[in-house]
Amino acid sequence: MKILGYSFTVIFLAFTAVQYNDPDAAPWMLFYLLLAGLSLTAALGKAKSSWFVVAMIATAFGMGHYSEGVVEFLTNTDGITFSQGMQNDFMYIEQAREFGGLTISFLAMLAMWWRSASAS
Repeated sequence: MKILGYSFTVIFLAFTAVQYNDPDAAPWMLFYLLLAGLSLTAALGKAKSSWFVVAMIATAFGMGHYSEGVVEFLTNTDGITFSQGMQNDFMYIEQAREFGGLTISFLAMLAMWWRSASAS
């Protein structure tokens, strides 16, 4: 769990750092900092498996919120890609990006929950 926890701590700190230019940076920075803290707590052997469940539930709600943007991105025919800059005409790009970050977060919490549950 130590390697996994420290690895996810670094990943979520990096996710926090790249949010600085996001139009809604504050809530995302807080979210990723919380996950980094949870990951560090897991690496130190102090996390409870129920904390990961709460994080997964919160992340799943976020994924549901942004899923419409993913569907629109996957079905669009306007030639716009992930690498395009943020434009108000194409909000689904930002929503799909946020969904991607939430999916990675969910999988990270699932991995740490699985590891903590199997260890106890």
